[in-house]
Amino acid sequence: MTDTCTIFVRDLKMNVRAGIHPQEKKGKQPVRFNLEVTYARSGKKGAKEKIGDIMCYGEAVKTIKDTVNARHYDLLETMADDILDALAKDKRAKSMKLTIEKLKPFAPEKSLLTGVGSLGVVMERKRK
Repeated sequence: MTDTCTIFVRDLKMNVRAGIHPQEKKGKQPVRFNLEVTYARSGKKGAKEKIGDIMCYGEAVKTIKDTVNARHYDLLETMADDILDALAKDKRAKSMKLTIEKLKPFAPEKSLLTGVGSLGVVMERKRK
């Protein structure tokens, strides 16, 4: 039997370059990330653990930051794809769930999003 573990990152807030509207392309906007990664542990139960036996949530945060700071994303879906692609380079990752929320969503018609606190995308991946 293989042990699995899930690391998570909650409420990582960043100002990022994202959006298709001209106003969104002028600057950054606040976004929140939530991530879960389930992975196969490589260490033996009862043995002294080493950092290399686990997936590091600090590295997951760094991956998110490095990915989103690299460029402007028109779509959150593309941003999520790039983040999950980068995280999937660690072959231990069995499944991942990423939520990205725009915290101050913009719409050309102001009344369109009246009352909306946030909006975004949830993307999940499972290794076959």
